[in-house]
Order: sequence, then C-alpha cells, then structure tokens
Amino acid sequence: MSRGLPGIALLTLCAFGCTTVRVPASRMGEAQDASGTLAPPMVELVLESAKPVPPVQSAEVASQARGAIAQAMQDVQVSRTAMGAWDAVLYVRERGVAQTSSLKTHQTVAKIAIVVAVAAVVVLLVASKGRGGGHSLHVPAHHVGHVAAALVPHHPVPIRPRAPVATRGSRHPPFSFDVSFWSDEPEPAWLHAPLIGEDEPDGDWEQGPLPPAEWMPPKVRLPYLQPPATFDVEERGYFTGPQMALQFDLADRATGEVLWTRTVASDGNPCDAGDVRALVVAALQNHPWALLTQRR
Repeated sequence: MSRGLPGIALLTLCAFGCTTVRVPASRMGEAQDASGTLAPPMVELVLESAKPVPPVQSAEVASQARGAIAQAMQDVQVSRTAMGAWDAVLYVRERGVAQTSSLKTHQTVAKIAIVVAVAAVVVLLVASKGRGGGHSLHVPAHHVGHVAAALVPHHPVPIRPRAPVATRGSRHPPFSFDVSFWSDEPEPAWLHAPLIGEDEPDGDWEQGPLPPAEWMPPKVRLPYLQPPATFDVEERGYFTGPQMALQFDLADRATGEVLWTRTVASDGNPCDAGDVRALVVAALQNHPWALLTQRR
C-alpha cells in the first residue's frame, strides 16, 4: 500500500496547486434617483478566477452584470401610489459573485482528482486486507468522506483586498448636534420697524401672504442590507459556485420613508439575465402594485 500513497498524494497536490483570485469588479456606490418609479440599479460584483484577471476582463464582466439587472428590471412596472405612497420609487441593490471559465475548469479537475484519490485509497485498502500481510493503514469506510473533505482548501487567498468604501449603508453615521437659544424678553421694536426709505403702504391696501419658499423633498435613506444579501465573500469554499442576492426597497419620495423591503438570493449567475429575472419575479410576483410583464 505504501507504494501507492505517493501517487495519490501527488494527484491531490496537483488538483489544489492553485488558489482562488478574487477581484472587485463593481462597487455599490451611492443610491441615485431618476424619473419614474424605478431607480437605477446598484451592483456590487466580485469576480473569482484561477489566475490574475486583466482589468479589461473585469470591466467586461461588470458590464454584463449591470446589463443583466437592467434587462430584468425592464419587465417591472411599479404603481406610483404603491403601498399608499404619494410618489413611489423602487430601489434595487445587487451583490453577486461571478466566476471565470478558468476557475470552473480547475474546480472540475479538482473534483475528479478527489474521486480518483478516494477510489485509489479504497482499492489499496481492499487489496492490502485481501493479502493479509504487512502493517497496513486502516481507514474505516465512513471516514473516507472526511478524508476527501480534508483535502479541500478552505481559505482562498485574494490578491486584491477590497478597500473600504463609505456608502449610504455605513454603520457609522456622522455625529451632529443642534444648539438653540431663547429668551423670555419681548422682542425689541426695531425688529418690526420699517426699513429706511421704505414706502408706507396706503391704508386701504392689504398685504397678501408671502410666497412659499421652494420646497425640497426629504432625502430617502435606504436601510442596511439584510441577510441573505450580507454574505461574506471571504468565507466561500473552493467549490462554491456563483452567488447573488437582491434587496428591494420601496420608498416614498414625498416623505423619504421606506415603506417595504425584501431580500432574495440564489446560486444563479449574476451575469445571466434569466437568473436575475428569476430572483426579481420571486421578490415581486405576489404584490399587486408591481406588474411583471410576460416575455414572449
């Protein structure tokens, strides 16, 4: 049996001779509004590969992901008075992990290598037991799965650590305070005296109300991302496939209030419009204020 172990070890070593490279392809950024009831989608994408990723390839994959969510949202129509709003707007944020073809190839080779290595160990054990001689390494059958799991690397090494980006969803809001002064003394008369050179109005003239100042609607503050959209990219295993999550927030522009939030996730490809649309349908299909047009 000892003669076969070096070959098995070499096969396993070749299967896991490389690490996973993670590159931030697109960042979430600040929420933006637009005319209508749908705000521009926000996308945060990480690209995984078995080798360094050129900037051109990273930008291309990010463009595919933004195009996929934009195409999926084209099928959505939201009522302007959704959930009782005066001026409804739907925000959508996406977090996803896409993978290159090189990483998928390495994952397939590694799976085959594990199967071959486990099968070889079992064959050697059976052969050694049949001969009934020598000091063989006894591995119970129910431990074979644990042996295969131990061969899988659990800590991929990123080469481009993602720098922290301050966004609307930051957990450390800015500190502010207000100071007010008041007095019980009556206001001095000069505050109400006419300005020098001001013409006195006629007695029969009545002053109308002052024109209202220009009104600005309050700013919509989106809530933090909620699970499952808060998954940790660095905790992904070697054989984990693509991953994506969408969070929808329905807000009222007139009040700045967020009326409804929904988060959905799947193991679909964030660059595939069909996979993204399936998540959109899962989140909005049971709400009468959201109309999903049927594709032909």
